[in-house]
Amino acid sequence: MNFTADEAALGTEEEKKAWNELFRYFTNFAGTSKPTKTWLNSISPFVETIDNERFGTIMEMIVLEVNDDKSWFSGLKSKMLKGLLWAGSLAPSPKVYAAIGKVVNRAYTKVRGKGATSASVGNAGINALVAINTKEAMQELIMLKNKSQYPVFVKALNKGIQLLSAEIKVTEDDVLDQLMPGFGIKDGTLEQAFGDYTAQLYLESAHKTLIEWVKPDGKVQKSVPAEVKRTYELELKAFKETAKDIKKTLQSQRHRLESAWRHQRVWDYDHWLKYLWLHPLGAYVVHKTIWQFDTPEGDRQSAIGKDGTLVDVENKSVKVPSHAEVSLWHPVNAPLEEVLAWRDYMFDQELKQPFKQAFREVYLVTEAERITNVYSNRFSAHILQQNKLWALTQQRDWQYKGAYGYMLDSPTIQLPAYDLEVTLDVSFGGDSYEYVTTQRTLFTNPTIDLEYAVDEVPKLAFSETMRDIDLFIAVCSIGSDPNWDGSEDYKDYWFEYSYGDKSETVSAQNRREILERVIPRLKIADRCSFEGNFLVVQGKLRTYKINIGSANILMKPNDQYLCIVPDRAAEAKGSKIFLPFEGDSILSLILSKAFLLADDANIEDELILSQL
Repeated sequence: MNFTADEAALGTEEEKKAWNELFRYFTNFAGTSKPTKTWLNSISPFVETIDNERFGTIMEMIVLEVNDDKSWFSGLKSKMLKGLLWAGSLAPSPKVYAAIGKVVNRAYTKVRGKGATSASVGNAGINALVAINTKEAMQELIMLKNKSQYPVFVKALNKGIQLLSAEIKVTEDDVLDQLMPGFGIKDGTLEQAFGDYTAQLYLESAHKTLIEWVKPDGKVQKSVPAEVKRTYELELKAFKETAKDIKKTLQSQRHRLESAWRHQRVWDYDHWLKYLWLHPLGAYVVHKTIWQFDTPEGDRQSAIGKDGTLVDVENKSVKVPSHAEVSLWHPVNAPLEEVLAWRDYMFDQELKQPFKQAFREVYLVTEAERITNVYSNRFSAHILQQNKLWALTQQRDWQYKGAYGYMLDSPTIQLPAYDLEVTLDVSFGGDSYEYVTTQRTLFTNPTIDLEYAVDEVPKLAFSETMRDIDLFIAVCSIGSDPNWDGSEDYKDYWFEYSYGDKSETVSAQNRREILERVIPRLKIADRCSFEGNFLVVQGKLRTYKINIGSANILMKPNDQYLCIVPDRAAEAKGSKIFLPFEGDSILSLILSKAFLLADDANIEDELILSQL
């Protein structure tokens, strides 16, 4: 397309003339990622001619088209795109923020062998948002950072966030609380008219949205009406983008709340009530989370949302004093009886939490760690697939630093709230660096470059970082891959992790406790039992032992290995079983395999049958 907007969309003759002048200036954008003051002053009168909301609508339409064409991120066209971004900085509105953010994200999309698609365009967008000098602009930068795993992009965004934070004197966390978008959602529904049709977007959970279309006669259909596709192409595209943004915002909120433990985040009650509890999206994350309320007098209580109110673990209404401090409840800081009570509550109410909280694994310092004193060997001698480890550590906010840089170093996480840096030492095997072997876990005070004794590490910080490392091993270990067929040197480790002592981790123990609660509710309960770290399933053809740590299978009586890659139907059955949290794929896999093997007489897969 040409860099113009649809004639009908441009509005009045005065607006059309203003846009024509702007397009001319865009072609002559003066600067690399920032324009000259003269250029910016020259376009200002034309931007002022156009209403901010109207400007945002046209900019949104242009960006939707431009982002699909990579030619706009190089040469003369990239100058025009930078001009549009900076023009947007003079007409701030929610649509302008979002449009600039989409261009920045597209510009920093990584191209294999090259790097960012166009760092110059991306930086122009970041600088334009900084120049707007508002909390809303800072929020857009933060949201972009939370979605990205590209270090170069994150570094550029952090620079912009720091500049803007210093200018407007507001922290990242405060901005995200205060300005989390509501998208016009009311009572869990977003509506938008498309002529005689109405789109209705429903929030089914913190992870799933549903869109239905109300026809002129009031009837409802799932598919997009042909007339809407034909007449409202760009508006429909924008609506679908909004639906994606809603899901991403919920994901971001979930991740941010879970990260609150790492930041020792504490809210005052009024702030928490206004910006978290009463937010239109809050019910789908905040209301399903257990909160802890502490008063200066020393009173403490924990509560969760139910039907819009707070209730305690006994399902009784809770009244919180307005002077209370609010934090995210964690089982490591609670008495065992309270932890068990909250776990019972989740099953009694069939409440699925947006992340694992009531059933969160707890890692306490062991006697062996007190002996080693300044490091832990708890997770040493595991062999992990490096590409998986790299991806997962990035998701969990761990970084790589050191002499080699990118990937060829040990993963490290910084926890400034605790004055703590945690490093999982790894060594690399083979010329391809395909695998790493885990070594010690170190705890350091980065301010004075001094190692902590493990007993000196704050209990919650220790538990959360050790949980991360346990997760890295569960997901990335070669022993978690039933089809692994690598170096002969690693065969003994693969078997030990798949079926032996190395599979008996805290996460596996936690998983067993959940299975002991779930299995009695299932129709296959009479065919299931537990034997050490195995779920034993009695089929008609054989008896099967599913390892609770790795989900790999042995068959009785001779412990013959059984390789199964569940089909989608089996996986779907496992995922439909009620679990009190999201995110444990191994647990869902164990359940899907249990259903399959309990009905082994009806298995039709030739590969599985040949092994039986």
